[in-house]
Amino acid sequence: MEEEIRLLVLLYCSQADSLRFGASCRAASSTLASTLEVLVLDVMRAVPQDTSEYCKKRDWPAVCRFLLRHTRVRRLSLRGTQLHAKVLEALLLTAPSVVECDVAFALPLRWPAYSALRQRPELQKLAFSDTLAVEPGPELSPQEVVIAQAYGLHAGRVDVCFRFASPANKAMTGPLERFALFFEGSSRYSAMLRCESFSVDGGHSLTSGPAGKPCVEFEVEFRDKDEGSGHLFAWKLSRQTAPEVAGCWMTDGVIPLDIESMWDGSMTED
Repeated sequence: MEEEIRLLVLLYCSQADSLRFGASCRAASSTLASTLEVLVLDVMRAVPQDTSEYCKKRDWPAVCRFLLRHTRVRRLSLRGTQLHAKVLEALLLTAPSVVECDVAFALPLRWPAYSALRQRPELQKLAFSDTLAVEPGPELSPQEVVIAQAYGLHAGRVDVCFRFASPANKAMTGPLERFALFFEGSSRYSAMLRCESFSVDGGHSLTSGPAGKPCVEFEVEFRDKDEGSGHLFAWKLSRQTAPEVAGCWMTDGVIPLDIESMWDGSMTED
């Protein structure tokens, strides 16, 4: 029952309220402060559609105050939250005992600022888990796969994007060295590489994919700070059945929405 109540508090109350609730219902505040070592503020996947955006927004000043009072916290998990590098910096400097920090799928967390933060001398003891380190797995949602690929391109890591291409896609566009050519020169896909920012629109299911596999499609917009409008792409994924990736959502193709061509091998020349 307590876990059900805590879930409701996290979904529908402010972060400050949920943290106070956790302290009052689990133990006396002083006891919690002396024992709490892990603080998980992940965005839960089972969030109702109409509250998911709300739940990504944390009351970060309240979290900082909470961390100031709970000095034994060693692990901080912020997966999927709405997070900027400045906020992450404030959280980590408030909690000097933290040695592990998980920011996978946290957005926008722009790579240049996040990368610079990781290099700070006072943060060298931290072990970061981030989107670039995520590997394909059945536990990942389709949206997380798209975020992993788009964030990899934002960070200039084509290999991360290629990691989540489906076996059929890799057969058409690989190996990695050939795949990287999609993002060079005047290619429409070059707008993705080291973009200023990107956004992922909520996915919608398709009727069926190759061999009747479940499929889903997302719209992803990549933006550059020097351009007023972004570049839109349709991201098509399916749940894989091959033994080595069984159950994983992976990308079968990416279509620039203003031209009839696909990142599935049809634009390459042999």
